[in-house]
Amino acid sequence: MSDREDGRLVDVGALEDFPLGRGKRVMVDGGPVAVFRLGPEQVYALEDCCSHAMAPLHSGEVKGTAVACPRHGAHFDITTGEVLTLQAVANVVSFPVDVREGRVLVSTRGMLAEPLWASGRRLGERDTSDQPMLELVEE
Repeated sequence: MSDREDGRLVDVGALEDFPLGRGKRVMVDGGPVAVFRLGPEQVYALEDCCSHAMAPLHSGEVKGTAVACPRHGAHFDITTGEVLTLQAVANVVSFPVDVREGRVLVSTRGMLAEPLWASGRRLGERDTSDQPMLELVEE
């Protein structure tokens, strides 16, 4: 990952601080981000807010590569931020992650998959288009 292409990288902690198969909330430039460790060095980051009920995704149940919103059970793909099931219908922002020398680095530049209403895809179908980039900004 190039720092210049993917935004500034923020060190959010040691890899060992992120338990396997669970989410953890971190702050990146003042914004909440849910970091999920799915394998020894498989780490992903999503905005920590369900697009339906605004519940924190980091506390949701993880099954495979999906996380369930703890409030109403909408599922999101941890690797892309795509919504997989109702109640939510909008994707959440995902952030590139890099693991270097045992440290987890999250980019300040997020990606948002194309919305379902614009893509013609059905709920849960994969987005194969290029993803627009979004900057995480401090409020």
